[in-house]
Amino acid sequence: EEANKAVSINKAINTQEVAVKEKHKGAHTFWAAVNRLPLSSNAVLCWKFCHVFHKLLRDGHPNVIKDSMRNKADLADMSRMWGHLSEGYGKLCSIYLKLLITKMEFHIKVSRPANKTDAEIPSDLFCGPFVALLSHLRFMSAEAAERIKNRLREVTGRANSTSSHKR
Repeated sequence: EEANKAVSINKAINTQEVAVKEKHKGAHTFWAAVNRLPLSSNAVLCWKFCHVFHKLLRDGHPNVIKDSMRNKADLADMSRMWGHLSEGYGKLCSIYLKLLITKMEFHIKVSRPANKTDAEIPSDLFCGPFVALLSHLRFMSAEAAERIKNRLREVTGRANSTSSHKR
């Protein structure tokens, strides 16, 4: 079965500019197949890899992110390499690779499996960092609104006092 998955992954990630098929889910087999591909020498191949990898992160097993973090440095190197090109798929590959790295880092940081919907995640998972962030944003918004209101009072107060002197 692993050999069949590897063949399927190699069929999905190829140099032809055609749509990617949806059916690749296993991280270990995925990376074993991907590590044999010349992703640094063909931008179309790299773009297809990014697309399939993105789907794997989104729809795959929860361990996919953890398994894929082992390849983060290689993905970052490849992003830098493709970033030196200014045309074609190269620049897009660089940006897409950065996005995928950021997605993995985010999900590792918040311990949220990328393939779970909000309804499938216990609500207490978000209580810590997200409640603190929301509280901070609410405070900053209230403070900004207060400053705007005070500034408007100053401006309208000056406008009113200036217009009353002209009478």
